[in-house]
Amino acid sequence: MYRWQMTNQRNRRFSAALALCAIVIFAGGCSSAQQTASDGDKAFEAENWDAAVYFYLQALADEPDNTEYKLNLTFARQKASARHFQRGTMLRELGRLKAARDELMMAVQLDPTNQFADQLLGRVQERQVRAREAAAASLEFQAAELAEKIQGAKVEALQSQRRLW
Repeated sequence: MYRWQMTNQRNRRFSAALALCAIVIFAGGCSSAQQTASDGDKAFEAENWDAAVYFYLQALADEPDNTEYKLNLTFARQKASARHFQRGTMLRELGRLKAARDELMMAVQLDPTNQFADQLLGRVQERQVRAREAAAASLEFQAAELAEKIQGAKVEALQSQRRLW
C-alpha cells in the first residue's frame, strides 16, 4: 500500500470517529432534556411540586421551545405555590411569622398571579413590623425602669454614706 493511500485511510477513520462523536454529543443533548423532563414527570406524579418545577426548568433550558415542558412547568408552579401558601397559612396561625413569611414569599415567586398569597404575605410582614415595634417599645420601657432603679439605688447609697459620717 502506498503512503498516500494510508493517509487517506487515516483521514477517513478520523472523519468517521469525529462524526460518531458529533452524533453521540448531539444525541446526548436530546436525551439529557428528555431525561430531565422524565425526572420532572416522576416528581409530578409523586406530587413533589418543587422538584418538578426544578426539573422542568432544566429541561426548558435545553429545549426552550418545547410546549409540553412549558405547560407542565406552569402547572407544577401553580401546585407548588398552592402548597407553599398552605404551609404559610398554617405557620402564620401558629405564630411563626418568619417561617410563614418565607413560605408565602416562595408561593408568590412561584406563581406571581397568586393574589391570596401576596395579600397574606403583606399582612404577615405588617404583623412582623408591629411585633418588632412592640418589642422595641417594651425594651425601652424596661430600660427606663432599670434606669429608675439604678438612680434610686444611687440615692440610697449616698444617703447611707452621709449617715455614716
